[in-house]
Amino acid sequence: MFKNDRFPKRILVEANTQCNLKCKMCWVHSINSDSSKKFTKRKMPLENFEKILEEVKDVKPLMHPELYGEILVNSDFKEIVKRIKNKGMAVAINTNGTLVNEDFNRFFIDAGIDSINFSLNAITKETYKKIHGVDKLDDVKQSVLNLVKMRGNNLSPRIGVSFVRQDENVHEETEFIDFWSKYVDVIRVSAMMGSGEHDDHMFKPVPKKRIPCKMIYETMPIFFNGDVSLCCRDHDGRHKMGNIFEKSIEEVWNGPAFNKVRKLHEEGRWDEISLCAKCDGWAGSGYTEEVTDKFVIKKSAQCAYYNVIDRLEGWEEYFLGGHKKPSIVINQS
Repeated sequence: MFKNDRFPKRILVEANTQCNLKCKMCWVHSINSDSSKKFTKRKMPLENFEKILEEVKDVKPLMHPELYGEILVNSDFKEIVKRIKNKGMAVAINTNGTLVNEDFNRFFIDAGIDSINFSLNAITKETYKKIHGVDKLDDVKQSVLNLVKMRGNNLSPRIGVSFVRQDENVHEETEFIDFWSKYVDVIRVSAMMGSGEHDDHMFKPVPKKRIPCKMIYETMPIFFNGDVSLCCRDHDGRHKMGNIFEKSIEEVWNGPAFNKVRKLHEEGRWDEISLCAKCDGWAGSGYTEEVTDKFVIKKSAQCAYYNVIDRLEGWEEYFLGGHKKPSIVINQS
């Protein structure tokens, strides 16, 4: 049974709401989205972000300074990262990569960003444009390769690329993995999350026996205004757990709203929570491990991490879904 600590292990902070793309699978910014945030352009003031960091600096959770926005749109991005690192915390970022240039790549390395993931989702320009709506694949691909070269033999940042399975790209999955395994440290392939519904293109059937969702014991999503949502799938904050500018992070995390949800999960009463009733996200925490001549593969029903076997040194447990380093000893001599 999962047990929550006094503080979350991972904090997702919506430093800004805006994005420069309208990716087909995005719940918020897709042209087909009905999200209330779709056209908002808001960001969290630095002094408010600093308040969050001050509250958790002693427990040092993994910090993600984004939710559904593109973090590189934020003019405060570099200052945000510097403040996180100055507090001695690890920072992981996800980016679509379209704004990355040599200056950003140098900053990623010099600032000590621990993990960076580029959302690519395609191996051909035609498929990339269908999903992302722009013709930028070659530019983003080159930015990733430039970062790998610039990093050299350093262990950080740990560099990954991601591929969200959907009808438009599933035929490119194998080629995507084969190509990027030559360059990056990890390839993340995941099912396309349904907004509170069943996910598409899962890796294997969802287990028949449902268990409490790991997210509500480990991860806190915070919107730009301080509102805390139930989980990252609650993209419009319809299940508000509290506000960390009205109460402390610890008070919200251990407060009645979160504890009620946890109790319902533990009693198997998830149908009483509209967001959780049909959600498959809970199945994403049960990973199996497979070692091949090229990868250490961590796979759940929802997601697979292809960790390149000769680039494991920079792997920290908190980067990749909370699962641990390989239990099998790899001879890398």
